[in-house]
Amino acid sequence: MNKLKFAVLIEATSIQQYIFSSNKLPENIGASFIIEKLLYGKNGLMDVILKQMFSRDFDINLWKEARDLEPDSPCEVGYIGGGNTLVFFEYEKHAKFFIKSFSTGCLLKYPSLRIAIGVKSDFNTTQYKDEYEKLLEDLKKRKARHIPNVSIAKHGITTD
Repeated sequence: MNKLKFAVLIEATSIQQYIFSSNKLPENIGASFIIEKLLYGKNGLMDVILKQMFSRDFDINLWKEARDLEPDSPCEVGYIGGGNTLVFFEYEKHAKFFIKSFSTGCLLKYPSLRIAIGVKSDFNTTQYKDEYEKLLEDLKKRKARHIPNVSIAKHGITTD
């Protein structure tokens, strides 16, 4: 099936830093849970956004069983694993809305978690390996452009 899709690859880039930002074990376990379940799991951030966008339920775990993408689905998960997820959209406007909503949701709910997003507008599903390599290159380029804020915040009232 030669079908072009809009591919969105999301990578949680600071998983270990986020998990180990506290030396309290319950908080570390909670951070790991957030990344695994609350971002990409059933009723997680991604699931909620997709339900709101398309006013229907999506089986987030269908990718584990299905061999090919559904031809008439507006959105489908390619895979989820290791802090990453690949989502295919039928239309670019849906992908852009999803990226905006997911990024905003991460900033509001999990502010110290950093994510990187790669996109490919004409992902040919019949040539998955080559297309995925191009998508990874886009992700790498976007991660390289990110300049983290490493300055230590100070109060303007006191002097050093």
